[in-house]
Amino acid sequence: AVLALADGMAHSTLPAIIMATLLHDIGKTRVPLEILNKPGRFEPHEWQAMRQHPLYSGEMLVEIGGFSEEMMAIPTQHHERLNGSGYPHGLKGDQIHRLARMTAVADVYDVLTSRRTYRPALPLHKALLHIYKGRGTEFDEEIVELFIKTLGIYPVGSLVELNTSERALVYEPNPEDSRKPTV
Repeated sequence: AVLALADGMAHSTLPAIIMATLLHDIGKTRVPLEILNKPGRFEPHEWQAMRQHPLYSGEMLVEIGGFSEEMMAIPTQHHERLNGSGYPHGLKGDQIHRLARMTAVADVYDVLTSRRTYRPALPLHKALLHIYKGRGTEFDEEIVELFIKTLGIYPVGSLVELNTSERALVYEPNPEDSRKPTV
C-alpha cells in the first residue's frame, strides 16, 4: 500500500489494494501441506502444484467477490516476471499489471527476509541487493527504484553500525538520502 501511494495511487483505492495484497497467496491453501512445508527442492510435479497457487488465488477471490479486474491482477500475476520467466502465464513487460509488478517486488523482499524451512532469512540489505540486481530483467526498474526509495536501503528496524563503531536501530528512512536514515 505504501508503494502504491508513493506511485501516486489515490487514497480511495487503498482498501482494495490492501485486501487484494493480503490475500494474494490465499491459493496456497489449495496446495498440499507436504509440498508447502517441504524443506528441500521441489520435484517437478511438486513445483507444478506450487505454480498453480496464483490461479487458485484468483479463483478464490472470484468466489469471495467484490474485486475489480485490476485488483485480481495482484494475486494472479505476482509471480510473473518482466522478462517472461515467471508464472503462471509467462507474461512480459506491460502485459503484467503495474500493481502486480509492485506486489512482485514486495513479495520477493518478504520471502527473502523471512526464515523458510529450506533456508535462513537474508539480511535486509542482501535482499534489496538481490532485487536491485533483477531490475530491468525480472522486476520493473522504476518500481525497484521506488521500492528502495520508499523503504530505504536501511529499512525501519534494521540494526546498523555507525562510523563511530556504535550500533543503532533505524527509526525512519530518509527520503532525501536513503544512505542516511534516522537512527
